[in-house]
Order: sequence, then C-alpha cells, then structure tokens
Amino acid sequence: MYDWANSVYSLVITSSLFPVYYGLVTKGTGGREVSFFGFSVLSSALFSFAVSISFLMAGLASPW
Repeated sequence: MYDWANSVYSLVITSSLFPVYYGLVTKGTGGREVSFFGFSVLSSALFSFAVSISFLMAGLASPW
C-alpha cells in the first residue's frame, strides 16, 4: 500500500500542481513567451519541455 500511495502522490503533484504553479509564475513575465536556453517557448509549455529534457538526460545517463 505504501508504494501505491507514494506513486499516486507524486503523480498528483507533477500532473496537477506543478503546471498550475509554473503557469502562474511565468504569467508575470509580461508576455506569453519566455526564454528557455536561448529558445523562445510558450510559458504554458515550459514545464513540459523542462520535464522532457530532464527525463531524456536521466535516460541517457542511466546506463553508466
């Protein structure tokens, strides 16, 4: 039961709370686009891109 509850907790946090939080944080930038590593991306997609890049880096580093 612990593993099930722990998995649900992290799923709820990353899928419902973080996108809302980061959307509110980037809303104050004055525009819909923000700079991310030199690229201009929509502020609503910034969290998704950051998570995707972090999973890609973890996947590439995991064999070592």
